[in-house]
Amino acid sequence: MGRKVMAVEEALDGGAPEAVVADANAEAPITAALDGDGTHVHASALDADSQEDH
Repeated sequence: MGRKVMAVEEALDGGAPEAVVADANAEAPITAALDGDGTHVHASALDADSQEDH
């Protein structure tokens, strides 16, 4: 799971508005993720986290 979190952070730090971690156990993981399944992390989540640290 650590690699997934690092990949999400890298994508969001790189300017992506959202990153999705797909469920590999789904019948069609990528299609399912694009349809809203999986874990969605928005860039605003990192903004909120960094504000809490200050």
